[in-house]
Amino acid sequence: MPKKLIGKKGKRCKSPLRQGFWGKCVAQQFGALCWEQSRMASTVRSSRSVEMVRRVEIRDEDRISNVEEVVAKRKFLSDDSTDSGRPAKIARMEKDDTEMKECPKSEGKDTESVASSSGVVAGGGKDSGAGPLSKKEQQKKLNLRYRYGNFHRYYGNRLKGLDRDPRIDVFNKDWFRRRNILDIGCNAGFLTLTIAKEFEPSWILGIDIDQHLVGQARINIGQQCKGDEKIGRFPVSLITDSEAPKSRQFPQNVWFRTQNYVPQFDEELEQTQPEFDVILALSITKWIHLNWGDDGMKKFFQRAFRNLRPGGRLIVEPQDFSSYWKRAKGVDEFRDTYKTITFKPEQFKDYLLKEVGFVDFEELPIPKAASKGFERPLQVYQKEIFKDRPKAPKKVKKAPVKTDDDLKVDKDV
Repeated sequence: MPKKLIGKKGKRCKSPLRQGFWGKCVAQQFGALCWEQSRMASTVRSSRSVEMVRRVEIRDEDRISNVEEVVAKRKFLSDDSTDSGRPAKIARMEKDDTEMKECPKSEGKDTESVASSSGVVAGGGKDSGAGPLSKKEQQKKLNLRYRYGNFHRYYGNRLKGLDRDPRIDVFNKDWFRRRNILDIGCNAGFLTLTIAKEFEPSWILGIDIDQHLVGQARINIGQQCKGDEKIGRFPVSLITDSEAPKSRQFPQNVWFRTQNYVPQFDEELEQTQPEFDVILALSITKWIHLNWGDDGMKKFFQRAFRNLRPGGRLIVEPQDFSSYWKRAKGVDEFRDTYKTITFKPEQFKDYLLKEVGFVDFEELPIPKAASKGFERPLQVYQKEIFKDRPKAPKKVKKAPVKTDDDLKVDKDV
C-alpha cells in the first residue's frame, strides 16, 4: 500500500471509504477487526456468565438439575441490562409471569410471597396443545403454576417505591447477631440477603419450593458481592456446631436450597433436631394451609418448635383468612381444602402457646408497605430457655463440727 492514498483529483482522502481500491481494502480489514473484537467480547461475557452460575450453584449439594437451562434464562450481560440494573432476560421472564394479572392495582394488595418449600418444582413448561388456550384456561394453568405463592415478581410489588423491606426495621438485631437463622419461603432471597449483610448472623439458610427462585437467589448473592469477595462452597447440609464456618462476613454466611419443610411423615417430624435460633415464616401460612390443610399447618408449627434451640424464636406473618378464598377458587384442590379448614389464623396464638409449647408471645409493630394488603402483624413466639436442662439440687449448708476445745469453752461459759 502506498504511503499516501490519493483520490481521483490528486487530493489526499480524509476517509478510507473514499480512497478507491486501497480504501476498500482498508475498510474490509477494519470491519473484520471490529467483528473479531465483538465476537471475542461476547465469548468472554458468556464464559463469565457460565462461570458465575457454576460458582453459585456449587455452593450447595442440592444443585439445579439443568445448569445450562439456568444459564440460558438467568445469565446477565453488562451491556444488556434494564434501567433497574436487573438482567434484561430475567426482566423479560418476569414480564411473562405478570400475564396472570397477579399485580394490578385492584389486586396487588393480595399478592403473596412464596410458600414454604416443597421439593416439587413449581411451574410447568409450555402448553403442548395445538390450539390457543382461552383466557379461563390460561388463568387456571397459571393458578396451578403459582399454587405455592411462588410469584417471581413478589418483591417488586411488595417493595414498590421502597428502597428496602420495611420488615427489617421492626426486627431486633440482637435476635440475629451470631445466631443460626432459617428463612422459610425465601423467594428470590432479598430479605434473606439483607439479614445476612446487616444483622451479621453466624449463618442463615433460605429455603423455597421453587428451584428457579432458589437459583435466582444464589445468583443474587454474586450480584451483591464485590469483585474481591469469594463465594463459599461449604455445603449447608454438613454444617454442625463444630463444623460451622468461622467467618460471619457476607457472603460466607448465607445459603439457599430447595426443601420441603412441611413434614410428610410422622417419622420426619420426630427426627427434627434443634438447630436454629430464629425461624422466619413470613407470608406463607395461607399457602401451607391451602396445600396441606389443618394437619399440615399444625405439623409445620410442631416442626418449627422442635427445630428451635432453647430460647429460640419463631417469627410468623400470618395472612388473614378472608384472603384465602380468592386463591382457593382458582384451584380445584384448594376449594376442597378450603371447605375443611377449621384451624383459623386467629387460633394460631392459642395453639402455639397452649399445645405446641411456646412460653412467650410478642407482637411487633406493623411495618409500612406499598399497599395495605402487605401491612400485616408480625408475631414472635419464644421457646423456653432451659426447658431440657435438669434442675440442680439445692445445696444444704452443713453445721460446723465442734471440736473438744469448743466444748470446753461452752462448759466454762
